[in-house]
Amino acid sequence: MKGFQLDKNGDVAMGALDNEGIAHNSAGCRIRMIDGNALLTQTVQTVIATNKGEWAFQKNEGISFKNLLGKNVDEEMMKNEVFQGLLQVDNSFALTKFSTELDKETRKVVIHFTAVNGGGKEVEGVSTWA
Repeated sequence: MKGFQLDKNGDVAMGALDNEGIAHNSAGCRIRMIDGNALLTQTVQTVIATNKGEWAFQKNEGISFKNLLGKNVDEEMMKNEVFQGLLQVDNSFALTKFSTELDKETRKVVIHFTAVNGGGKEVEGVSTWA
């Protein structure tokens, strides 16, 4: 399966990507396509970066950011929320690595994870919420 490549802003990539990972459209450029593990990783990152209920056309897509940044949140709650996002992409995913960096002053959390699906495909992700 193939899909549109997204740049770091989540926009469809057309033409060349600059040093910051942002696509710039030029006349006659084609949409950049990806497949395989790159598409799987992009899909996971898109779901993880979507706050559940915020996308009008698919209210159940995404994860609940309140379970990452809310009061009395612990690492197990965060891990479960990321896992729920993974299952939306492929229900055979298993988390193999998970760690968090939490700055309570700025209310910023960075989550690093690795997961493997039933077909042996591995995805790694680093996501930040503030």
